[in-house]
Amino acid sequence: GMWTFVRIIIFFQFTAIGWLLFRGQTLGNLQRMVEPFFHPVASDGPSLLTPEMRLSLCAIAIVLLAAQLTKYLANNHEVIFRIPVPVRAIIYAGLILGLILFGNFGGGDFIYFQF
Repeated sequence: GMWTFVRIIIFFQFTAIGWLLFRGQTLGNLQRMVEPFFHPVASDGPSLLTPEMRLSLCAIAIVLLAAQLTKYLANNHEVIFRIPVPVRAIIYAGLILGLILFGNFGGGDFIYFQF
């Protein structure tokens, strides 16, 4: 159980860093993209994660982990559907509102346009 979870997390991290190899055209660019992961506070400016963003990320993580824990403990993947529809609607609306309020919609070029 736990070992499988750890392997999934490690595999995802390697995959995400692999995607950065395609996005950064030089090793200097790659270093600038990876450095904030290890130093979340910029040395020459404000924190890269505002308190509002941290709160939003924590709230979303708690909801998602609670859903997964509920499914695991019940040993039933359909247990979430037994939650009353109004309660689920409020949870989903809260998650969507959090994405709208704290999301980054500036976006850049699609990663594969450079090929």
